[in-house]
Amino acid sequence: MNTVLNQASDDPTLFVLHETWLDHGNFFSVQMKRDYRQEYEARLPALLREPREMKIFEPLRSDFVFQSGWHPYKEDEDEHEAS
Repeated sequence: MNTVLNQASDDPTLFVLHETWLDHGNFFSVQMKRDYRQEYEARLPALLREPREMKIFEPLRSDFVFQSGWHPYKEDEDEHEAS
C-alpha cells in the first residue's frame, strides 16, 4: 500500500489523495470495511467541497524515487554548472 497526498499548485484548497493497493478487490471487500476507514469515510462529506470521485487505474509503469535528496536531473545540472 502506498499513499500520496497532492495539493494543487494553483489552488491551496484542492487536494488529490492517491492510494496504491496491491489488490483492488481486497481494498473494497476488506480495507473499506475496517473501523478506521469507516470513520474516515463518515467524515469526508463535511471536508469536501464536492462529492469524492474514486477511480481505479491499472499500472502501466512503475518507477519509484524515494525522498533521499536524489533527483533524476541533478547530475545533468551539476555537469552544466561545471562546464
